[in-house]
Amino acid sequence: MATKTFREARRALLQKGFKKDPKQTHHEYYYLYINDRITGIYTYLSHKSDGDDLGRNVISGMKSQMKLQSNQQVLDFIACSISYQRYLEILEEDGNLPQVPEDDD
Repeated sequence: MATKTFREARRALLQKGFKKDPKQTHHEYYYLYINDRITGIYTYLSHKSDGDDLGRNVISGMKSQMKLQSNQQVLDFIACSISYQRYLEILEEDGNLPQVPEDDD
């Protein structure tokens, strides 16, 4: 399994529709937003150093929280092989895409 760092995971989450919850202090919680609205999909990371490697347990936890089917999909998400749009398609294909009202604009 390829190695990814906490820095890479944080960057990928923030680039692909997730926003960090500033209220959380024990762990860093990232929530998926669609159309600028929060969804129930989230993941969290501990306060590890940016350069620390994500372990198998962290990747497995992210897989479940992000509603992905494999650890490889998490690694692909972090490596930017899965775009934000593709991630939403995966969620929809698996019946996990949250219903979010359209923008009023």
